[in-house]
Amino acid sequence: MIARSEKEARQFTSEIYRLTFLSDRPFVRVESAQGGQLAELFVLSSIHALHDRDDTTRIGDWEVDEQPGVTTFLLRVESSLWDAKGYRFRCFPNRFTYDVVVEGNGQL
Repeated sequence: MIARSEKEARQFTSEIYRLTFLSDRPFVRVESAQGGQLAELFVLSSIHALHDRDDTTRIGDWEVDEQPGVTTFLLRVESSLWDAKGYRFRCFPNRFTYDVVVEGNGQL
C-alpha cells in the first residue's frame, strides 16, 4: 500500500482514507478513500496545567514532513501558557495518529 501527500493541497491520501487540512479554519476533514466525508476534527485542543489554563493565541501554517512509511503534518501555535505547542498528525497507509506536544513548565 502506498500513501502519498500533496503538500500544496495539505492533503494526505492512502488507499483507505484521506485527510484534508483546511486552510480557512482549524479543522481536519476525514474522508473515506472514495471521498465520503466521515468527520471534521477540531484540532486546537487545550493542555491545561494545574496552575493555569492554556489558550491558543496564534496559529501558524501546517508543515509537512514526508518519510518512508509516514507523513507528518505539524501545526505550530503560540500558547498563553506553554513556551512551545504543536499539533501533530502522523499519517500511515492504514491509520493516522493525533497528538499535542507542549514545552514549558507546568504540572499537568
